[in-house]
Amino acid sequence: MFSGKPALSMQLVGFTLFILLTSKHVTDAQSRFQPGSLGAIPEGLGSVGGLQPIARQGSVGGLQPTARQGSYGGLQPRAREGSVGGLQPTAQQGSVGGLQPRARQGSVEGLQPRARQGSVGGLQPTARQGSYGGLQPRAREGSVGGLQPIAPLDPFSSSGNALGVLPGSAGLGGQVVGPSAQRLGGNARGGLRSRGQVLAPVPPQMSVELLLLVDKMAKDRWASKMPGATPKAREENALTAMEQFLESVVHGVNELYASLGKYNLFVDVRIVAIRQINNLWAGTAKSAGAPNQIAANQAIDTFYDWSWRNRRSLPGFDHALLLTGFDVVDHTNASKPTTGVAYKGVMCKFGSISVIENSFTFQMVHDIAHELGHSLGCDHDGERNTCDGSDGFIMSVRPDVNSTNRWDFSPCSADSIREDIALLERDNANCLRKTTAEKTVAPQLGTVLNADKQCKFLFGQEAYFCRDFYNTSSDYHQLCSSLWCSESLNATQCVSHIASDGFLCGDSMICSRGQCIKVEGAPMALDSCPQGDQPGIVLDGMTCEDIVRLTPWACYDDFYRRKCCIACPGISKRSAAPDCPYGDREAWCQTDKMKYPYDCYLNNATCCQTCAQLQDDSKPGCEYGDHSAECVTDLDLPLGCYWNEELCCSTCAQYKNMSNVDCEYGDKSTWCKNQLEVPNGCYLNKDLCCGTCQEHINLENKACPYGDRYPKWCPTVTPYRCYNETVRDWCCDSCSQLYNTSNDGCEYGDKFKNCEDLIYPYACYHPTNQDACCGFCSIYANIIEGSDDSCIFGDKQAWCWKLTLTYDDSEWCPLDAENDHCCGTCRYNSSAVPVFGYRLLEEGLEQVTLLGNQFKTEVKAVIEERKKEEKALRQKEEEERRKKQVEEEREGQAQEEGTAREEEKETLRLGESKEPESTSKPSSENDEVEIVDMSSTEIYTEQTTPSSPAQEV
Repeated sequence: MFSGKPALSMQLVGFTLFILLTSKHVTDAQSRFQPGSLGAIPEGLGSVGGLQPIARQGSVGGLQPTARQGSYGGLQPRAREGSVGGLQPTAQQGSVGGLQPRARQGSVEGLQPRARQGSVGGLQPTARQGSYGGLQPRAREGSVGGLQPIAPLDPFSSSGNALGVLPGSAGLGGQVVGPSAQRLGGNARGGLRSRGQVLAPVPPQMSVELLLLVDKMAKDRWASKMPGATPKAREENALTAMEQFLESVVHGVNELYASLGKYNLFVDVRIVAIRQINNLWAGTAKSAGAPNQIAANQAIDTFYDWSWRNRRSLPGFDHALLLTGFDVVDHTNASKPTTGVAYKGVMCKFGSISVIENSFTFQMVHDIAHELGHSLGCDHDGERNTCDGSDGFIMSVRPDVNSTNRWDFSPCSADSIREDIALLERDNANCLRKTTAEKTVAPQLGTVLNADKQCKFLFGQEAYFCRDFYNTSSDYHQLCSSLWCSESLNATQCVSHIASDGFLCGDSMICSRGQCIKVEGAPMALDSCPQGDQPGIVLDGMTCEDIVRLTPWACYDDFYRRKCCIACPGISKRSAAPDCPYGDREAWCQTDKMKYPYDCYLNNATCCQTCAQLQDDSKPGCEYGDHSAECVTDLDLPLGCYWNEELCCSTCAQYKNMSNVDCEYGDKSTWCKNQLEVPNGCYLNKDLCCGTCQEHINLENKACPYGDRYPKWCPTVTPYRCYNETVRDWCCDSCSQLYNTSNDGCEYGDKFKNCEDLIYPYACYHPTNQDACCGFCSIYANIIEGSDDSCIFGDKQAWCWKLTLTYDDSEWCPLDAENDHCCGTCRYNSSAVPVFGYRLLEEGLEQVTLLGNQFKTEVKAVIEERKKEEKALRQKEEEERRKKQVEEEREGQAQEEGTAREEEKETLRLGESKEPESTSKPSSENDEVEIVDMSSTEIYTEQTTPSSPAQEV
């Protein structure tokens, strides 16, 4: 027997034997008790149809039957029985109402049954069948109001106690209603079999004709869950829904009984009728103080009595099942609820009935299969058989919802069914052989009632299927074993129930035997949403359709996305952005809180849809324009963009000059326009005042892009100052104008100011003078046409003009010393040339073309001044020379005659040549350079021709 209402832990609570027990609000600790906890059943207790049996005897209406038989309803049993109501039966026969039945048969209401058969209500069954309310009971049994129970009932027999607890039962205490081992005719029945007994073979195919009866309570519960404007409309809808539901339940029962095929047993269940009962329960049938509860023993007793009273109006059946809307509970302890109760081993005879609680779930499939199993002779697995009850087969006391065996009968159950049917075959009483009922064809229960509908049937219209428990396709496969329901939107937890076969659990996948399998032709669906959106209200009075239309951001929440697993993906299909499948994530994204585009920089993930409409992907980092409203109101443009380019990216882009690298926004200070001294100020401020400085830059002169650094002083600088690197840098523009590219090494002329103090050209022969005064020296270089490199500047001494020359055309100055020092006079002139002869001077000046007229004027002025100084110097030197000459002549006359010539030579020598040093003053800009003054060196030359007078040139 199965639990119909598992707890949240999904652990099913078992029930024992033939009363199905549930865990309705019963903890596991409460569900356990030891055998015998219900107490021993006193002799004479236990009620079946209001009958009070004693041990192996039963007394009905004060009648006392003989041993091993009882009398019911004033009917007379067979021989070896007492007389009831003054009726005297014949040998081995009982007489009812003056009617004389045939041998070994009883007659009811004057009807004469055929051999080995009983007649009820004037109906003549065919051979090998019995009649119960139109159905044919088994042969060799007595007749009780058309219903044939096994008599007598023995509360202490090994097959179970009447309306009591079976000895040795485990789990929740359950009640069993079943026959004793002793039957009319001496048949060994129940859990014990005669050893060595030969059983008849079973038919290849058998059908149980099932009569389904629904009490008013169950019908009203169905009607309460139906739509309809009026009670009548809801009732009509309930009847239609019940019929469809029960047909699907029986379809599920047949799938369970198909598992007997592997034991070569083929049994199906067919519905003969579905009817409602409006006046079944009397007040005494209900539990005291609990109007919605019925004790299991009273429930089946009441149904037994009712079926007897209404036997004439009922269609023929093999088993009658009552679906009740009451909670069936243990008659000894109302806290131990059950889901069903049935007699054991009574198929094809009166008493083949059961009462099942209406559960609205697939639980009913297992309950009916379980109770029919008892009617077919099955014990619980592990009770009076070798099977293990923990294996979780259909006849297990404690079924496991996760057990794969719950879809099958155990080998022990198959053996019991085979033995029971074999006994029916032996007695020619197998009512399952033939049937006139059509095969019950119906869709699976999960197809008729999807997950949401089953939850609503369980808990009401506010209930729904908890999609929160199923997020992925693999999660939905669990739907085939556990159905989770929430009682209402306000419920804080979900409750698990046994899932139904037929549930759609994936794309073209159906639940079958607890597994999600691919089925050809099954509906297509999303693997992550096979049951579709949660119907009805989901959030704040809105349906899934309302949510995706009004608050699509709710789909980002896993809780609601699972509930609206069809509607939410529908939004994402319309979205091109994978990271924004459901649009904005908050409602305020489309309010004043997102007034400006720059708000998207911080909220683009939250307001992904709104921001996507404002986004310009062509501007990385500036997709939403300026990052602040102050960029338009407070930014000092364009200057402020240097420090706020990222913040005010859009505004600054309007002022940015991409071609002006590092100066995209012009000057970096307002000071540049008003206070910068241009262009020279740009040398120190070209970065700060990049815009202004670019207006004055000379790109052709990279070394001097902004002209002189000191424009007030540099234009007056003398050329030789440009040799100084610092001056040349400061006055780069002015120096560049003085630069003579053709005079390598002397680009700016003389390198020192005191070059003008030298006597030219012979002073240029000194290496220091030639470099330091390269400007002047270049004027006199090669001044004598045809002169070689050794006489590039003419005479090398100032005294050459004093030479006394011989007039020899080949060599004017025969002495080597004279030819070297006075090369200009001695080699190239027809007469001695004065150091500053006008011809030489003028010719030299004519060659000075590169230095300009100003330089010429300066040179002329210097030369004129020097001419005056030279003239005065000559006069002074001449006087001193003559005076000294006279003194020397006087001294020479005093020498001896032998030394006269030497003394004369010595007297004529004016003295050794000297080269006194003269230092020019360095300019303030240049290092001091020693310039050699060669003007005071004199050479006196011996006259080769004494008779020739010395000639001053």
